[in-house]
Amino acid sequence: MKFPAMFAQEASGHRDEAVGALSTFARWAAYACAGAAVLCLVAAVLLVVSALNRFPAAVPEVLSWVSVGEGASFNGEVDHPVYGYLARDPYRDVTDDGSVSTESDDRYLLFDWDGSVPAAQEAADVLTTLMGAFLLFQGARFFRDIEREGTPFTAAAARRLKSAGLIAVFAVVLSNVVGWLISSLAQTFYLTPVGMWKMGVWEIGAETGWMLALGMLLIAVGIAFDYGVVLQRQDDELL
Repeated sequence: MKFPAMFAQEASGHRDEAVGALSTFARWAAYACAGAAVLCLVAAVLLVVSALNRFPAAVPEVLSWVSVGEGASFNGEVDHPVYGYLARDPYRDVTDDGSVSTESDDRYLLFDWDGSVPAAQEAADVLTTLMGAFLLFQGARFFRDIEREGTPFTAAAARRLKSAGLIAVFAVVLSNVVGWLISSLAQTFYLTPVGMWKMGVWEIGAETGWMLALGMLLIAVGIAFDYGVVLQRQDDELL
């Protein structure tokens, strides 16, 4: 009759050891996620500062400038500038042959050679970095819950996972929509007659696919954790 009690004590000892190891790992994982989130926030600030520093004047003033550049023609009609700049005085920054002068600093690259808008990509990058910080903060809270509860199978942990998955999916949608919208507004405002709409040049990057996959995976794991919560409660009741 002493063997069951002995086995129960041994099992309890292994359980306590496993819980301790899990709590230690969760604590350091929370620190790592929080540190990475702070780095993402710093990176987002640096991206914004870098973009603003390239403006040759105050942002409201630059946005009131006109676009000049070398145009690409098709069937005799000008399509988009191969390189389009925002300039205070169009005649000052264009040479006699129609090309853009590089002597003046009062210009801002608006359209790249392929018609894309660098500012659109920069805005998308900033949003992606910020959403990455939110995702990592959610991860830090997830591991904090594990450290506090001594088990990953809690309702709060499952909710954190599903929230992190939604953040990843939202980050992909938001960054691409904002990038496309800025590009379209630039194309419409500078390259089309008043009252017409021109679709912006926007390429969905390869990272979009794996970010969506990551988001869906986190949501699926969070749903699986809901089942783990039920099993954890049954296990606690038996003990």
